[in-house]
Amino acid sequence: MAQTIAIERVDHIGIRVRDLDCALAFYRVLGFTLVRRAEGDDVTIIRNEHGAEFNLVFTPMPAIRPLTF
Repeated sequence: MAQTIAIERVDHIGIRVRDLDCALAFYRVLGFTLVRRAEGDDVTIIRNEHGAEFNLVFTPMPAIRPLTF
């Protein structure tokens, strides 16, 4: 028989994003507000009214290599 674990609380969740401004606009619509965004830091913290905290981790798109034949 499989055992389960009851999750009572999640402290924060990390989400990788390629466009930080677009992600912030999306999560604002869902009720999240900006807590911390520091210049030169890849992590931006947002939180909603219930205390759910997301760390948006900026991950730029990798350079696109041209096709070679």
